[in-house]
Formats: sequence, structure tokens, C-alpha cells
Amino acid sequence: MASSEGCLSCSKSWGKGSSRSSHGCGVLENLIRLRLDKCKQLQRLPDSIGNLKSLRWLMMKETTLTRLPDSFGMLRNLVELDMKRMPYLNGAGNNMSTGTIIPEIREQPSSEAILTSFCNLSLLEKLNAHGWGIYGKIPDEFEKLSSLQTLSLGHNNICSLPASMTGLSCLKNLLLSDCRELMFLPPLPSSLEELNLENCFAVQYIHDISNLERLEEFNLTNCEKVVDVPGLEHLKSLRRLYMSGCIGCSLAVKRRFSKVLLKKLEILIMPGSRVPDWLTTEPIVFSKRRNRELKGVVNQTNIHTFTLTQPRINLTQPRINLTQPRINLTQPHINLPQTRCKLQYTMSAGPLKN
Repeated sequence: MASSEGCLSCSKSWGKGSSRSSHGCGVLENLIRLRLDKCKQLQRLPDSIGNLKSLRWLMMKETTLTRLPDSFGMLRNLVELDMKRMPYLNGAGNNMSTGTIIPEIREQPSSEAILTSFCNLSLLEKLNAHGWGIYGKIPDEFEKLSSLQTLSLGHNNICSLPASMTGLSCLKNLLLSDCRELMFLPPLPSSLEELNLENCFAVQYIHDISNLERLEEFNLTNCEKVVDVPGLEHLKSLRRLYMSGCIGCSLAVKRRFSKVLLKKLEILIMPGSRVPDWLTTEPIVFSKRRNRELKGVVNQTNIHTFTLTQPRINLTQPRINLTQPRINLTQPHINLPQTRCKLQYTMSAGPLKN
């Protein structure tokens, strides 16, 4: 069945205005894609949703759901679950960006029930629960998500991650931005390529990350309480490192920079007020700016442009050949046969005076 078939839009039988879903969804045994995005009146899913044995993609961004049914863990073939919502949906009020009225959520999300429901989805590759207000500890059973590649738990009140995180051997992207209760980062799987801890203000300790040889992007922006990042010098694949606001660990991190690491970095953001010495091997000298050649003046009144550049004058002297011409001074050969001749020499003189 094509991915476009079996897609149930929220404008049909799961209507946008309904507060409770239809109870007849269990008969849709061939449904592979279900989209419920922006159904802001939808607060519950029917228990029969567990009967959707073929469901692979479930999109329900920006809803007001507070819990998942017990049968949710029966969606064994689910590959992607996107239930992201903006933080403002955790309470009533107005969305200033759109002007829409946000309904009041009378019941807070049940963190334990939600997290337990996830643990049975062994084929899940992408899980986005951003902004759900999940609090407390992530259970150790999370290691059952052996196929998980992307885990986004940003804007939640998670205080700790399980020690079994290393069991997620396929995990590539771990996104924990704005988890402001998180204090410790446990050992992580070596398959990670992206790690985002932006605005995790409470994080103080990070376990040795020297095993993350595939990590390309590491975001520690505003993690001001972190004192050190052990193993940073061993990240052979690191290309982007964001550490703006990391006042507590900036000196310790700079000591861990190796030449190999600095050579491969494409983006490096660090706190500081001067150019560090390790950025260049040469002394830093700021030379005065040279006066540039005036090439033109624009008259704002008449919009005329004229050029003041002087024409190029060739002052080089022409090449003069001072070598003397070759002159043949040899006497011509005259054949004078030997003959007997008498030479008579006559000297004439003027008249004598008495």
C-alpha cells in the first residue's frame, strides 16, 4: 500500500472541533499513516488505537493531549511518532504569534504513563516529544527502543537520563535543548552524530565522551555550570562546537583542544574577550589600514561619475643597440707583376731672387 493511502486527515472523521476521537478507528487495520496535526481540541485518543496494527507514521503536533491510552504500546510497527508542541500549549492563554486562543489544559501530562508507553515500540526510529512538560526520570526500559535514531525531548522537565542510554546503539541525534532540570549527562552510545544541550542551565557534570568518535555537532550553549568536558580531545569527527555562555568550563576545554581537533572544526563558538593564542602560531599584530587609491567620485546632484586615475605612462627607455657595426678593413688584393720600370721623380722650384 502506498504511503498516501490510508491517511486519515483530522478534517474528516477525527474532526478539528471534536474533543474526543471516534471509537471506531479499530476497524482501520490497514491504516499506515495518521495525521492529527494542530487538532487543538483533541485531548484524548481512543483505546482502540492499539488495534491499528499496520500504523507506521503517527503525526499529532500541537494538540492538547494529556495522556496516551494503555493500548498505545501495541503499535508495534510504528516507525515515526511526532507529537511536538510549543511550550505555550502547556497552559491556557493567547499565542502572540498567531493571535489564536489556547484552550486550558485541566489535566497535566502523566509522565510515567507516557514514557512507559514508548518503551514497547521496538521498531520506532524517530520520537519527538518536544514541549510535553514531561518531568522526572527517564525509565531504564528506554533501552528497548533499539531502533531509535532520533530522540527529541527538548523543553521538558527531565532531571536525569537512564544509565542504559548506551543500549541505544542506533541513536544518531539526541536533542535535549531547554531541559532545565537536567543535571548530569550519563554515558552515551558511540553512534551519536548530534548532541544538543542548549539552555540546559542545570547541567554540571558530563560523563567521558571520548567514545563519541562519530559526533559531528555538539551544542553546549549557555551550559554555564559545566566545569569540564572530558574526552573532548578524542572527537575525531567533530565539525561544529557551540559553547557560547559556557563560562565555567571554557579554560578547561581550551586545554583539551588538540591540533587535530582544531584543524577539522568548521564552526567554533567560545566565550572570551580576546583572540586566543592557540588560534594562530604567529603573534597577533594589527597593522594600520593603508590608504586606498581613489578611483572615482560620485556627484549626488547630477549622478555623474568620472575617473581620476592617471593614465599609465611607459617611462622605460627604448633599447638602443650600441654595438659597432662590423667593418671589413682588409686591403683588396692587387696583382702587380714584377716588371722593370724606372721611376722619375721631379721636384719643381720657384724662381730664385737676387
